[in-house]
Amino acid sequence: MSGQFIFLLSLLFFLCLIIILQVKFGLLKDNSTSATRSYSLARTHLVWWTFIILSSILAVVWGSGQLPTLSDSTLILLGIGSLTTISSRITDISDDNKAAINGNSSSIVRNTPSEGFFLDILSDSDGVSVHRLQAVVFNTVFGFWFIYEVFKQIKGIGPNSFMDKADVAAATKKLAALLQAAPTPGIQTAILKLQAAIKATPINDIMPVFDNNNLILLGMSAGTYVALKTTENNHLTRQNQAPPAAGQNNPQQQPVQQPVVVPQPVQQPIQQPIQQAIVIQPVIQQQPDAPVVQPPAGAGEGQQIPPVPPADVQEP
Repeated sequence: MSGQFIFLLSLLFFLCLIIILQVKFGLLKDNSTSATRSYSLARTHLVWWTFIILSSILAVVWGSGQLPTLSDSTLILLGIGSLTTISSRITDISDDNKAAINGNSSSIVRNTPSEGFFLDILSDSDGVSVHRLQAVVFNTVFGFWFIYEVFKQIKGIGPNSFMDKADVAAATKKLAALLQAAPTPGIQTAILKLQAAIKATPINDIMPVFDNNNLILLGMSAGTYVALKTTENNHLTRQNQAPPAAGQNNPQQQPVQQPVVVPQPVQQPIQQPIQQAIVIQPVIQQQPDAPVVQPPAGAGEGQQIPPVPPADVQEP
C-alpha cells in the first residue's frame, strides 16, 4: 500500500469523524440560546488544523511504523488555533455576563439563528466582514498547501524512511564503496536496499515547515479576528433579525417614547383670569356711582328733601 493512498484514507477517516461529531454534538457550533445555533469561526479554525495535522501523523505512523517528531512551525499552527478559540470563548463569557446584567440576551450575535455554515463564519453584527474573510482565506490556502506537500512527500515512505540525515550520508558512502567492489548477488541486494533507503523521505521531513513570515501572517489574521470580536456585540443584532411580536415590550424603544408625553395643565392659569375679567366688567358698567346728597342746613324733621335727578336726564 502506497503512502499517498494511506494519507487519503487518513484524511477520509478524520473527515467522517468530524462530521459525526458535528451532527451529534455540534462540534463546530457556538454556545447559543437559539434553536438553530450558528457556526463558530474560532472552532472551525482549530478543527481545521487539527484535522490536517492528525491525518498527516496517522499516515506516517501507518506507513512507516514510526512516530514523527513535529516541527516548531507545526506546533505554532496548533497554538494559534488554540489561542484563537480560548480568546473567543473568553469574549463570549464576558458578553454573556453583560447581557445578564442588562437583562437583554437577544443583543448577542451568537443567539441569532444560523444562516448556513459560510455565512455564519464570515458574518458579524454588520454582515460579512473583511477580517473574517481574511482569516478564512489565509487558513484555507495554507491548509491545502500543507495537504499537498504531505501528499507529495509521503510517496516514498517505507520501512527505511525513519533514517535521519546522518544515516542517509553514511548509507551513501557505503553504497559508493559497494559499487566499486565485484558485483556479487549479495552485494547487488545490499546496493538496492541502500538506494531505496536513500530515496525514501525521512518521516520528520514529510510534513512541511512554515516560514516565520507565514506564521506571522496567520497569527496577525487570527489576532485581528479576536480583537474585533470584542466589538461585535456592541450592536443590537443582525439586520435580518425578526422584530418583537405584538404586545411585547421592546426595551430598546422605551427610552425614546417616554419623553414624548407633555403635561397639559399649564394653560389653565392663563385662561382663568381672562374669563373673570369678562364677567366682572359688565357688572361695573351697570352700577354707576350715585352722587351723595347732603341735607340743607336747618332742615327739620318734617321737611322733605327733593330728589336729585340723574346726571344724564336734562330738565326742559
